[in-house]
Parts: sequence; C-alpha cells; structure tokens
Amino acid sequence: MHLVEVFLPLNTNDGTPQPIGLFRSVREQLANQFGGVTAFTRNPAKGISLLEDNERAEDDIIVYEVMVEAVDRHWWQSCCR
Repeated sequence: MHLVEVFLPLNTNDGTPQPIGLFRSVREQLANQFGGVTAFTRNPAKGISLLEDNERAEDDIIVYEVMVEAVDRHWWQSCCR
C-alpha cells in the first residue's frame, strides 16, 4: 500500500481564495476513485517554497490523503483538473 497526499493551497498566488467547490470536487473525486479519503482541514498546514534570491513563498494548505495499492501515474496526471 502507498499513502498519497494531495496538498491544496487555500489561496491562489495573488491571494484570492480558492473556490470552495474546488475542495469539494477534489474530495469527491478521490473518495469515488479510492473508496475513501482523509481530509485535514480544520487547521490549515503551512507550506513553504524556497524561491530564487532566498525569497520564500508561504501558503496555507489543506491535505487530502488516500491509500492506494499501486500508483497509477496516468490517473493522477489527469485527476482533479
């Protein structure tokens, strides 16, 4: 078994909140595909990306997790768009 984590930022790069329907849609796709999903949504996690010139970008994120027998790269590449 493999644990797959999906990190979703609460806001776009310009600070605009993501539409709530996006999170619902991704959650439903994962639940339907894998028979369940765990969502960590109460306290957003902090994501930090290191950029050029020692700058940092920080995001509040939620995390969805699913357990899979095998990782289907083709499905993941087309998932949740």
